[in-house]
Amino acid sequence: MKKSIILFIIVFWGIYGNNFAQTRFHMGIKGGVNVSNYWVSDQIETDILYGYNFGVHARLMFNENIGLQVEGQYAQQGGNVLGGYYQGEWRQEYFHIPLLLQAHFDGVFVEGGAQYSSLISSTFAGYDDTQEVSKEDIGLVVGAGYKAGPFLLGLRYALGLIDIDAAAYSGDTFTNQVLQLSLGLEF
Repeated sequence: MKKSIILFIIVFWGIYGNNFAQTRFHMGIKGGVNVSNYWVSDQIETDILYGYNFGVHARLMFNENIGLQVEGQYAQQGGNVLGGYYQGEWRQEYFHIPLLLQAHFDGVFVEGGAQYSSLISSTFAGYDDTQEVSKEDIGLVVGAGYKAGPFLLGLRYALGLIDIDAAAYSGDTFTNQVLQLSLGLEF
């Protein structure tokens, strides 16, 4: 009897667990281009900077339409500072961890949530200024995309909420703004 119960549990878990994993849990890879700039509190003029992103994601679907997705993502972003005392390309590399609530409808999805970012490095006009930049950023993310089979196409906007100019040489507030276009593959 004990062996039958154990065998039943193993078989049931094998069937149910496999279906659960196939229908409710999804993993994948993604990569793409970032178009970024800064929101600046004063009259300093900035311009866009191009970078790239790549990473992995895992999504748990609560039902057929609503899911929660977490990602681990490397990203290049920044901006060109055109006015003020300091001028030049200001580029940061971050490791992002977005946590997004998603709604899926016939291949189309919309998403929104929060993003924690940890600074990897920063350069200003070719010089390492990692020590002068905030080591962390917290932001808000909104986006939309399309899923066809295992393929994903996504567009999202992330707005940083923390002044990244930790040294505050300029006296201005610089927050990240990033438009991100990604292609992905789910397994």
